[in-house]
Amino acid sequence: WPKNLAPDDQKAVILKAWLRKIKIPLDLYFMFAMMNLGLFELIPFLISCFYLVKGDKVYLFPFQLPKFWEVDSIITYLLTYVWEVVGTVPCQMCLYLPFDLIIVIMTSNVSALLRLLQVELKNAIKLRDEQNKTKSHLNVSDTRSYEELKRIVEIHQRLLRIADQLSSIFGLVIFIHVACAALEICFFGFLTMVYGGLAETIANMLTVLNAVFTIFLLSLSGQFLCDTSSEVADAAYESYWYESDHKVKKLTLSIIIRAQRPSYLSALGFSQLTLKSFSKIMSSAWTYFSLLIQMYEET
Repeated sequence: WPKNLAPDDQKAVILKAWLRKIKIPLDLYFMFAMMNLGLFELIPFLISCFYLVKGDKVYLFPFQLPKFWEVDSIITYLLTYVWEVVGTVPCQMCLYLPFDLIIVIMTSNVSALLRLLQVELKNAIKLRDEQNKTKSHLNVSDTRSYEELKRIVEIHQRLLRIADQLSSIFGLVIFIHVACAALEICFFGFLTMVYGGLAETIANMLTVLNAVFTIFLLSLSGQFLCDTSSEVADAAYESYWYESDHKVKKLTLSIIIRAQRPSYLSALGFSQLTLKSFSKIMSSAWTYFSLLIQMYEET
Protein backbone atom coordinates (compact mmCIF):
# COMPACT_ATOMS: atom_id res chain seq x y z
CA TRP A 1 0.00 0.00 0.00
CA PRO A 2 1.54 3.37 -0.99
CA LYS A 3 2.79 5.58 1.83
CA ASN A 4 3.99 9.18 2.16
CA LEU A 5 2.36 10.35 -1.06
CA ALA A 6 2.35 14.09 -1.65
CA PRO A 7 -1.16 15.60 -1.80
CA ASP A 8 -0.61 16.74 -5.40
CA ASP A 9 0.85 13.41 -6.51
CA GLN A 10 -1.14 11.82 -9.33
CA LYS A 11 -1.30 8.52 -7.46
CA ALA A 12 -2.55 10.25 -4.30
CA VAL A 13 -5.33 11.98 -6.25
CA ILE A 14 -6.37 8.72 -7.96
CA LEU A 15 -6.24 6.76 -4.70
CA LYS A 16 -8.35 9.35 -2.88
CA ALA A 17 -10.97 9.39 -5.66
CA TRP A 18 -11.03 5.59 -5.80
CA LEU A 19 -11.46 5.17 -2.05
CA ARG A 20 -14.25 7.75 -2.07
CA LYS A 21 -16.00 5.83 -4.85
CA ILE A 22 -15.79 2.62 -2.81
CA LYS A 23 -16.72 4.27 0.49
CA ILE A 24 -20.11 5.50 -0.71
CA PRO A 25 -21.68 2.07 -1.48
CA LEU A 26 -20.00 0.55 1.60
CA ASP A 27 -21.47 3.22 3.88
CA LEU A 28 -24.89 2.82 2.29
CA TYR A 29 -24.72 -0.96 2.66
CA PHE A 30 -23.67 -0.76 6.32
CA MET A 31 -26.39 1.78 7.18
CA PHE A 32 -29.01 -0.26 5.34
CA ALA A 33 -27.90 -3.46 7.09
CA MET A 34 -28.15 -1.77 10.50
CA MET A 35 -31.55 -0.27 9.67
CA ASN A 36 -32.71 -3.60 8.28
CA LEU A 37 -31.61 -5.45 11.40
CA GLY A 38 -33.16 -2.85 13.70
CA LEU A 39 -36.51 -2.87 11.92
CA PHE A 40 -36.54 -6.66 11.66
CA GLU A 41 -35.99 -7.02 15.41
CA LEU A 42 -38.13 -4.07 16.54
CA ILE A 43 -41.28 -4.05 14.40
CA PRO A 44 -42.85 -7.25 15.88
CA PHE A 45 -42.33 -5.82 19.37
CA LEU A 46 -43.98 -2.50 18.46
CA ILE A 47 -46.97 -4.24 16.87
CA SER A 48 -47.34 -6.47 19.94
CA CYS A 49 -47.26 -3.40 22.21
CA PHE A 50 -49.95 -1.78 20.06
CA TYR A 51 -52.24 -4.81 20.44
CA LEU A 52 -51.53 -5.08 24.18
CA VAL A 53 -52.52 -1.44 24.68
CA LYS A 54 -55.81 -2.22 22.91
CA GLY A 55 -56.32 -5.15 25.26
CA ASP A 56 -55.54 -7.95 22.81
CA LYS A 57 -52.93 -10.51 23.80
CA VAL A 58 -51.00 -10.83 20.55
CA TYR A 59 -47.35 -11.82 20.95
CA LEU A 60 -45.23 -11.43 17.83
CA PHE A 61 -41.54 -12.32 17.46
CA PRO A 62 -38.83 -11.73 14.85
CA PHE A 63 -38.58 -15.52 14.39
CA GLN A 64 -41.30 -18.12 14.76
CA LEU A 65 -41.14 -20.13 17.97
CA PRO A 66 -41.36 -23.94 18.17
CA LYS A 67 -44.89 -25.27 18.73
CA PHE A 68 -44.06 -26.57 22.20
CA TRP A 69 -42.94 -23.08 23.33
CA GLU A 70 -45.95 -21.36 24.88
CA VAL A 71 -46.04 -17.63 25.64
CA ASP A 72 -48.94 -16.78 27.93
CA SER A 73 -47.75 -13.72 29.85
CA ILE A 74 -45.96 -10.43 29.27
CA ILE A 75 -42.97 -11.55 31.37
CA THR A 76 -42.57 -14.72 29.31
CA TYR A 77 -42.97 -12.68 26.14
CA LEU A 78 -40.28 -10.17 27.14
CA LEU A 79 -37.82 -12.87 28.21
CA THR A 80 -38.38 -14.83 25.00
CA TYR A 81 -38.05 -11.70 22.86
CA VAL A 82 -34.77 -10.71 24.55
CA TRP A 83 -33.52 -14.27 24.08
CA GLU A 84 -34.24 -14.11 20.34
CA VAL A 85 -32.57 -10.71 19.95
CA VAL A 86 -29.48 -11.73 21.92
CA GLY A 87 -29.20 -14.93 19.91
CA THR A 88 -29.63 -13.45 16.44
CA VAL A 89 -28.05 -9.97 16.47
CA PRO A 90 -24.48 -11.25 17.13
CA CYS A 91 -24.84 -13.70 14.22
CA GLN A 92 -25.69 -10.84 11.88
CA MET A 93 -23.13 -8.39 13.31
CA CYS A 94 -20.23 -10.81 13.83
CA LEU A 95 -20.71 -13.37 11.05
CA TYR A 96 -22.81 -12.46 8.02
CA LEU A 97 -22.12 -8.73 7.70
CA PRO A 98 -18.34 -8.83 8.43
CA PHE A 99 -17.76 -11.59 5.87
CA ASP A 100 -19.45 -9.61 3.10
CA LEU A 101 -17.68 -6.38 4.07
CA ILE A 102 -14.27 -8.09 4.19
CA ILE A 103 -14.78 -9.52 0.70
CA VAL A 104 -15.78 -6.14 -0.73
CA ILE A 105 -13.05 -4.16 1.08
CA MET A 106 -10.19 -6.53 0.21
CA THR A 107 -11.30 -6.86 -3.41
CA SER A 108 -11.63 -3.09 -3.71
CA ASN A 109 -8.17 -2.58 -2.22
CA VAL A 110 -6.64 -4.95 -4.78
CA SER A 111 -8.50 -3.06 -7.52
CA ALA A 112 -7.17 0.25 -6.19
CA LEU A 113 -3.59 -1.07 -6.23
CA LEU A 114 -4.06 -2.32 -9.79
CA ARG A 115 -5.29 1.15 -10.73
CA LEU A 116 -2.15 2.72 -9.22
CA LEU A 117 -0.05 0.13 -11.05
CA GLN A 118 -1.48 1.44 -14.32
CA VAL A 119 -0.17 4.92 -13.47
CA GLU A 120 3.28 3.54 -12.70
CA LEU A 121 3.28 1.57 -15.96
CA LYS A 122 2.49 4.62 -18.07
CA ASN A 123 5.37 6.52 -16.44
CA ALA A 124 7.87 3.67 -16.13
CA ILE A 125 9.85 4.31 -19.32
CA LYS A 126 11.79 7.58 -19.00
CA LEU A 127 12.96 8.34 -22.51
CA ARG A 128 11.43 11.79 -22.80
CA ASP A 129 12.46 15.16 -21.47
CA GLU A 130 10.45 17.61 -19.37
CA GLN A 131 8.57 18.94 -22.43
CA ASN A 132 7.53 15.36 -23.37
CA LYS A 133 9.76 15.53 -26.45
CA THR A 134 11.52 12.42 -27.68
CA LYS A 135 15.23 12.29 -26.93
CA SER A 136 17.67 11.84 -29.78
CA HIS A 137 18.64 8.23 -29.00
CA LEU A 138 15.92 5.59 -29.27
CA ASN A 139 16.03 1.81 -28.89
CA VAL A 140 19.11 2.03 -26.71
CA SER A 141 19.86 0.30 -23.43
CA ASP A 142 17.63 1.81 -20.75
CA THR A 143 18.69 0.28 -17.44
CA ARG A 144 16.57 2.58 -15.29
CA SER A 145 13.33 1.81 -17.12
CA TYR A 146 14.17 -1.90 -17.17
CA GLU A 147 14.64 -2.03 -13.38
CA GLU A 148 11.43 -0.05 -12.84
CA LEU A 149 9.51 -2.42 -15.08
CA LYS A 150 10.95 -5.43 -13.24
CA ARG A 151 9.65 -3.96 -9.99
CA ILE A 152 6.22 -3.37 -11.56
CA VAL A 153 6.11 -6.94 -12.91
CA GLU A 154 6.79 -8.31 -9.42
CA ILE A 155 4.02 -6.15 -7.94
CA HIS A 156 1.65 -7.20 -10.73
CA GLN A 157 2.33 -10.89 -10.09
CA ARG A 158 1.81 -10.40 -6.36
CA LEU A 159 -1.53 -8.64 -6.89
CA LEU A 160 -2.71 -11.38 -9.25
CA ARG A 161 -1.82 -14.01 -6.64
CA ILE A 162 -3.72 -12.07 -3.98
CA ALA A 163 -6.76 -11.86 -6.29
CA ASP A 164 -6.64 -15.63 -6.82
CA GLN A 165 -6.28 -16.19 -3.07
CA LEU A 166 -9.39 -14.09 -2.43
CA SER A 167 -11.41 -16.44 -4.61
CA SER A 168 -9.87 -19.45 -2.86
CA ILE A 169 -10.55 -18.11 0.64
CA PHE A 170 -14.03 -16.70 0.08
CA GLY A 171 -15.11 -19.00 -2.75
CA LEU A 172 -17.58 -20.92 -0.59
CA VAL A 173 -19.20 -17.72 0.74
CA ILE A 174 -19.48 -16.31 -2.78
CA PHE A 175 -20.89 -19.62 -4.05
CA ILE A 176 -23.59 -19.60 -1.36
CA HIS A 177 -24.53 -16.03 -2.28
CA VAL A 178 -24.66 -16.78 -6.01
CA ALA A 179 -26.50 -20.10 -5.61
CA CYS A 180 -29.08 -18.86 -3.11
CA ALA A 181 -29.60 -15.21 -4.08
CA ALA A 182 -32.15 -15.80 -6.86
CA LEU A 183 -34.14 -18.30 -4.77
CA GLU A 184 -34.01 -16.06 -1.70
CA ILE A 185 -35.22 -13.01 -3.62
CA CYS A 186 -37.91 -15.08 -5.35
CA PHE A 187 -39.41 -16.84 -2.32
CA PHE A 188 -39.27 -13.94 0.12
CA GLY A 189 -40.71 -11.67 -2.57
CA PHE A 190 -43.50 -14.22 -3.03
CA LEU A 191 -44.16 -14.30 0.72
CA THR A 192 -44.28 -10.50 0.73
CA MET A 193 -47.08 -10.60 -1.83
CA VAL A 194 -49.26 -13.42 -0.51
CA TYR A 195 -48.51 -14.29 3.11
CA GLY A 196 -48.75 -12.91 6.63
CA GLY A 197 -49.66 -9.74 8.40
CA LEU A 198 -47.89 -6.41 8.61
CA ALA A 199 -44.87 -7.62 10.60
CA GLU A 200 -44.27 -10.61 8.32
CA THR A 201 -44.69 -8.50 5.18
CA ILE A 202 -42.15 -5.91 6.34
CA ALA A 203 -39.69 -8.61 7.45
CA ASN A 204 -39.96 -10.42 4.10
CA MET A 205 -39.55 -7.20 2.13
CA LEU A 206 -36.46 -6.24 4.14
CA THR A 207 -35.00 -9.68 3.48
CA VAL A 208 -35.50 -9.22 -0.27
CA LEU A 209 -33.87 -5.77 -0.26
CA ASN A 210 -30.96 -7.02 1.84
CA ALA A 211 -30.35 -9.93 -0.54
CA VAL A 212 -30.43 -7.63 -3.59
CA PHE A 213 -28.12 -5.06 -1.99
CA THR A 214 -25.64 -7.71 -0.84
CA ILE A 215 -25.31 -9.49 -4.17
CA PHE A 216 -25.10 -6.13 -5.99
CA LEU A 217 -22.25 -4.91 -3.78
CA LEU A 218 -20.32 -8.16 -4.20
CA SER A 219 -20.88 -8.04 -7.97
CA LEU A 220 -19.75 -4.41 -8.09
CA SER A 221 -16.48 -5.18 -6.31
CA GLY A 222 -15.95 -8.16 -8.62
CA GLN A 223 -16.55 -5.92 -11.63
CA PHE A 224 -13.98 -3.41 -10.34
CA LEU A 225 -11.42 -6.23 -10.02
CA CYS A 226 -12.16 -7.49 -13.53
CA ASP A 227 -11.91 -4.01 -15.08
CA THR A 228 -8.73 -2.87 -13.32
CA SER A 229 -6.89 -6.14 -13.94
CA SER A 230 -7.67 -6.06 -17.67
CA GLU A 231 -6.85 -2.33 -17.98
CA VAL A 232 -3.26 -3.06 -16.94
CA ALA A 233 -2.66 -4.26 -20.52
CA ASP A 234 -3.91 -0.93 -21.90
CA ALA A 235 -1.65 1.00 -19.52
CA ALA A 236 1.38 -1.06 -20.57
CA TYR A 237 0.59 -0.51 -24.25
CA GLU A 238 0.20 3.26 -23.73
CA SER A 239 3.72 3.56 -22.27
CA TYR A 240 6.74 4.47 -24.40
CA TRP A 241 7.80 0.84 -24.87
CA TYR A 242 8.43 1.38 -28.59
CA GLU A 243 11.17 3.91 -27.79
CA SER A 244 13.13 1.61 -25.50
CA ASP A 245 15.40 -1.39 -25.94
CA HIS A 246 14.57 -5.05 -26.55
CA LYS A 247 14.62 -6.10 -22.87
CA VAL A 248 12.08 -3.44 -21.90
CA LYS A 249 9.84 -4.45 -24.80
CA LYS A 250 9.90 -8.09 -23.67
CA LEU A 251 8.89 -7.12 -20.11
CA THR A 252 6.11 -4.90 -21.43
CA LEU A 253 4.87 -7.74 -23.63
CA SER A 254 4.83 -10.13 -20.66
CA ILE A 255 2.65 -7.69 -18.69
CA ILE A 256 0.24 -7.32 -21.62
CA ILE A 257 -0.02 -11.11 -22.04
CA ARG A 258 -0.71 -11.66 -18.31
CA ALA A 259 -3.38 -8.95 -18.29
CA GLN A 260 -5.28 -10.55 -21.19
CA ARG A 261 -6.92 -12.88 -18.67
CA PRO A 262 -8.72 -10.66 -16.11
CA SER A 263 -8.94 -11.59 -12.45
CA TYR A 264 -12.37 -12.46 -11.08
CA LEU A 265 -14.10 -13.21 -7.83
CA SER A 266 -14.99 -16.83 -8.45
CA ALA A 267 -17.70 -18.94 -6.83
CA LEU A 268 -15.64 -22.14 -6.48
CA GLY A 269 -14.95 -21.97 -10.22
CA PHE A 270 -18.64 -22.29 -11.16
CA SER A 271 -19.35 -18.61 -11.73
CA GLN A 272 -17.50 -15.31 -12.01
CA LEU A 273 -18.99 -12.51 -9.96
CA THR A 274 -19.52 -9.37 -12.06
CA LEU A 275 -22.39 -7.03 -12.85
CA LYS A 276 -23.31 -9.40 -15.68
CA SER A 277 -23.73 -12.14 -13.05
CA PHE A 278 -25.90 -9.78 -11.00
CA SER A 279 -28.10 -9.17 -14.04
CA LYS A 280 -28.50 -12.94 -14.57
CA ILE A 281 -29.36 -13.49 -10.89
CA MET A 282 -32.04 -10.80 -10.96
CA SER A 283 -33.42 -12.16 -14.23
CA SER A 284 -33.61 -15.67 -12.75
CA ALA A 285 -35.26 -14.35 -9.58
CA TRP A 286 -37.92 -12.54 -11.62
CA THR A 287 -38.57 -15.68 -13.69
CA TYR A 288 -39.01 -17.85 -10.58
CA PHE A 289 -41.18 -15.17 -8.96
CA SER A 290 -43.46 -14.92 -12.00
CA LEU A 291 -43.88 -18.71 -12.11
CA LEU A 292 -44.74 -18.86 -8.41
CA ILE A 293 -47.30 -16.06 -8.70
CA GLN A 294 -48.88 -17.75 -11.73
CA MET A 295 -49.08 -21.13 -9.95
CA TYR A 296 -50.53 -19.45 -6.84
CA GLU A 297 -53.22 -17.65 -8.84
CA GLU A 298 -54.17 -20.84 -10.69
CA THR A 299 -54.61 -22.79 -7.47
